[in-house]
Amino acid sequence: MVQGIIDRFEGKVAVVEIDGGVMKDYPKSALPKGAKVGDMLIIDGDNISISKEALKN
Repeated sequence: MVQGIIDRFEGKVAVVEIDGGVMKDYPKSALPKGAKVGDMLIIDGDNISISKEALKN
């Protein structure tokens, strides 16, 4: 399991900054509905969710 932050969207792709500053592309369709730039994601294999802890801040 890793955490990442949505950096930007490019067409149908979300560019996510993973722990350590590595950028990785994910299809927008793989993200939870309503995900937006700046959201912290928890990525566990094929399961991607928005961090509930990050939403509190």
